[in-house]
Amino acid sequence: MYLTSAIYMFFDRARIKHKIQRYRKQNIIIDDSALIYNETELGIYCDKGRILIGEKACIKGQLIIDRSGGEIIVGARSYVGGGTRIWASEKVLIGNNVMIAHNCNIFDNDTHPVDYKERREDANNIIFRALRENFDSLKKRVIVIDDDAWIGCCSILLKGVHIGEGAIVAAGSVVTRDVEPWTVVAGNPAVEVKKLRKET
Repeated sequence: MYLTSAIYMFFDRARIKHKIQRYRKQNIIIDDSALIYNETELGIYCDKGRILIGEKACIKGQLIIDRSGGEIIVGARSYVGGGTRIWASEKVLIGNNVMIAHNCNIFDNDTHPVDYKERREDANNIIFRALRENFDSLKKRVIVIDDDAWIGCCSILLKGVHIGEGAIVAAGSVVTRDVEPWTVVAGNPAVEVKKLRKET
């Protein structure tokens, strides 16, 4: 039993090491102390983009640059749970010691153009050409998640929101506007339900 487990762990580590080497050939920079798992997916699906993963960060979900020029930065000791997807066309900036639970969706853009003709073209590009282009009606705005924030499972963060330091987004919330530091928000759309006190 122990030997089987040890063999599995050996091959698991080898696969992860190979994955990290492949990522580094793209514009994906991973600190040597960061934890990347077999389930992790990092991808730049356009001609220009960048992903930076900081010291002792732990990534189980997906970090995807889906339009040219997008950027995702994950700070030190931050965690992205399994099944969570972060999609960037502009920039998603995650601070230090941030906890993002499992099955969250974070989009810094509308994901598809609002104009129906552009949306048709976009769908055809994705399906038949594996290509994602920027369009005039595709709105995108930077998302910032400050240090020590906690994003509960199954939450959705939409373009342009700023989650303040130490804030908590309750499970299943849909965040459409900024969240003040040291505040708990919940619901759809998320609203303030509690103030927190920062311990000094």
